[in-house]
Amino acid sequence: MTTEKELTGYPSIDKPWLKYYSEEAINAKMPECTIYEYLWENNKNHLDDVALVYVGRKIKYSELFKNIDVFSAVFSREGIGEGDIVTVIAPSIPEIIYSFYALNKIGAVSNFVDPRKSPEELSTLLSPLKTKACIILDDMWAGFYDVVKQHTSMLFSVSVSDSLPLIPKALLRLKGKKELNKDIVPISELTKNISDIKQIKTAAFKPDTMALLEYTGGTTGVSKAVMLSNENVNSVVEQTRYSGLPIKRGETWLSVAFPFTAYSLICSQHMPLCFGTAAYLCFDLEIEKVEKQLLKYKVNHMANTPLMWEQITKSERASKADLSFIIAPIVGADSLDVNKEKEINQFLKSHNCKYNLLKGYGMTEVSSGVCLTPNNEVNKLGSVGIPFSLINVAIFDIETQEELKYGEQGEICIKGPSVMLE
Repeated sequence: MTTEKELTGYPSIDKPWLKYYSEEAINAKMPECTIYEYLWENNKNHLDDVALVYVGRKIKYSELFKNIDVFSAVFSREGIGEGDIVTVIAPSIPEIIYSFYALNKIGAVSNFVDPRKSPEELSTLLSPLKTKACIILDDMWAGFYDVVKQHTSMLFSVSVSDSLPLIPKALLRLKGKKELNKDIVPISELTKNISDIKQIKTAAFKPDTMALLEYTGGTTGVSKAVMLSNENVNSVVEQTRYSGLPIKRGETWLSVAFPFTAYSLICSQHMPLCFGTAAYLCFDLEIEKVEKQLLKYKVNHMANTPLMWEQITKSERASKADLSFIIAPIVGADSLDVNKEKEINQFLKSHNCKYNLLKGYGMTEVSSGVCLTPNNEVNKLGSVGIPFSLINVAIFDIETQEELKYGEQGEICIKGPSVMLE
């Protein structure tokens, strides 16, 4: 580490943010394993802990891994293997979480697509991919069936009712079962008679191999597919662990939104599970539903957008609540006005939350986040915090392509283990 007298004036050389990190963090080695293996290694000694909570039903890590094995067996039996791309259009219900880790375990690639895409947009996305199979929520199949059939004949469906507790499942059945085309196979039917779980081999870890496809927001043009590796995804979680973010095993996390963004999939699903927290699955984005779960279950952590946190401050229900249970109110995925930040922080403080908003910065191309404000020392108004310990950031002049010094404006350039394959 450099001292203040040795500063060169170039942040990428000085790395002034390293003063906030331990030597262990600065010299940390990132996991060299698959996404599935990283999840297993972090939880293999805590299988009785709760991993998922779905509409009140608690699913332990032991059950999570058992279902991942079952889904791995199903996909393998159907002919899906290493390098195959499987397109997924569904919310983060238990079956989609099982599918993601199961596909990774056998070496396949998950391609998560925004369900708000038009059939034409979906066709454009699928055309260059040679997708092997498609998993879509039963309620969404009608809008995509004709397009998907042009790209693959292996069609699977999942339902929000598959893992529901008995009473909610019975009430849902009273509303009528969703009719699907005969060539769409419910995964729940395929998982009934699996006896060859132990024969399914975990795909060997291969460096710099695509494991996941996520899509950019399209703010600078057409949305682009980003190829992410196992190392990319796992390094975000591992570096967050060294950042000092106040998260402990056994706490709870509200996992909101669909897995079609790197922010949601990695920061609201993979990270909570690898940290050993219980992820409360909230697949409805309506503020009332999110707020209800947050307050009902007194969830400790939530990573969400500025708009969602702002709406909570305007809620009558939240205005009467004691929010002392919130430990990490994380915000990202969009810009946050300083005045709004002040208002939200004041609201949290006046309702007994000890923490201000914990902000971050990142993008799909860097597997979600690369900067964070994990504690009050670096959590200044308007700041996105400091780079992770193995991330390097530089500012370049767009025209001359020369690196700039402190206080100068230019293009942000990022280097580190979470930067995409391509």
